Amino acid sequence: MTLEELSKMYLQDPKDVYVNMANKKMKKEKFSCDDAPASWDWRKKGVITEVKNQGHCGSGWAFSATGAIEATNAIVTGNLVSVSEQEIIDCVYKASGCEGGYHFHAFEWVIENGGIATKVDYPYTAENGPCRANLEQNTVTIVSFDGLIITNYSSAALLCATFEQPISAAMDGRDFFFYTDGVCDGGNCSSP
Repeated sequence: MTLEELSKMYLQDPKDVYVNMANKKMKKEKFSCDDAPASWDWRKKGVITEVKNQGHCGSGWAFSATGAIEATNAIVTGNLVSVSEQEIIDCVYKASGCEGGYHFHAFEWVIENGGIATKVDYPYTAENGPCRANLEQNTVTIVSFDGLIITNYSSAALLCATFEQPISAAMDGRDFFFYTDGVCDGGNCSSP
């Protein structure tokens, strides 16, 4: 398959993100974080859960969201809890489950639902299923989230946001279609 064919089959149009987020309050690289170090690793702070496997399900968007939720919850409460990607896959109706979605839809749903269950209470199956959300199982809650659109591929803005708390991000995945090993230099960056 060609890059264009693979993109049509597996990727979402990045322009859709910006259309969907047009009515949201978004930060646009207005950071002042002179105290941010040259690098930052939240794993060393003990707020990152174990590495997870999404299997054959296109649920990276859900894993990205839960990773940020778990880490931020650990920073705020001191409790590191693994939350349910499966609940997000099954219940976020603005997304397409294992066929893809956007992390900000997951955040919106967790807020609207009043929280999210743990991975133990709502285990991962790597398949689309009916929503079994149960308010009594909600262990972790969030009240808001911010968005950042990095328009000029500013690593400083990204580092600044990451220094504030762990982030959830979407990226152009075209460079990974034919990737085999080594450092990926990201030559196919796109902008809206």
